[in-house]
Amino acid sequence: MRIATFFAIGLVLVSGCARREISTAASPNATPASNSDAIGPTVLYPLPGIAEDHPAPDTTLGLDTAETAQADKPDDPTANLHLALSYYKAKSYADAARLFDRTAQLMPNDPVPLLYLGYTQMAVGALDGALKTFDRVLTLKGVSHEVLSEAYYDIGVCKATLKQNDEAIEAYTKALGNNPKNGMASLALGARAAERGQMDQAKDFFMDAANDLPVGRHKAQAYAALGKLAEGQKDKKTAVLQYKKAFAIDRDNEWADEGLQRLAPGKRG
Repeated sequence: MRIATFFAIGLVLVSGCARREISTAASPNATPASNSDAIGPTVLYPLPGIAEDHPAPDTTLGLDTAETAQADKPDDPTANLHLALSYYKAKSYADAARLFDRTAQLMPNDPVPLLYLGYTQMAVGALDGALKTFDRVLTLKGVSHEVLSEAYYDIGVCKATLKQNDEAIEAYTKALGNNPKNGMASLALGARAAERGQMDQAKDFFMDAANDLPVGRHKAQAYAALGKLAEGQKDKKTAVLQYKKAFAIDRDNEWADEGLQRLAPGKRG
C-alpha cells in the first residue's frame, strides 16, 4: 500500500475544505469579490468550509436587529462587529468583509475583527487578501499566543491551498510553537510528514491532534489517519481500533468507513 499517496490526495488541506474538491469557481454562497474592496481582487480556491470551522458566535444577533443597532450607532465598534458577524453568519461575505474591515479600524488592537475578515476572505477564495489580513494580526501588540497560533495556522492553510508547501509547513510549525495544543496544526503537520514518508513523525502529530482536538470531524480525521498509518504497516488490530474511534465520532468519515469495510466488514458499530 502506498500510504503516503493516500495522505497526499486525502489530507493535504485539513481545515474547512477537507473532503471537498478544490475549485477555481466561486462558491455558490460567496458574494463576488468585486462587490467589496475589503475582500480583495483575486478569487481562487474558495474554502467554503471555513465558516463551518470558524462559525459566528452563538450570541450573534439576527440580521434585522444588528442592522437596526448599527444604523442607530454607525460609529460604535460593538454595533459594527455585531453586524459584521450577522452578515458572516448569513454568508453575505462582501458585506461582512466591509464591516469587519471597518470594525478593525474602530478596534485597532482587537484581533477578532481581523481574524473574521481573514476567514471571510478565505471562504470566497481571496487568499492573497487573507494572508495580508492574518499578517496584520501578527503585528498587533499584546495578543495571546493562542491568537498568534490561530493566525499562523490559517496562513498555513492559505499557503497550502496555493501549493506553497514549504511556507505552509513553516506557518504550521509556528502555530504549534505558539500553542502546542493547536490540534489543527498538529493534524496538518502530520499530513505533511506522511506525504514525505516520515511515518513515525506523522504518527506523533496525529496522536497529538487526536488528544488536543475537540470532539468533531477533525478529531475523527486524526483517528482515521492513525488507522491508515496502522493499516499501511499491516497492523490490522490497531487500524480497526482507530477507524472505529473515528467512525464513532463522524459516521461520514470516508477513511474510517472504507477502512472498516475492508478490515472488519459488519463491525463498524
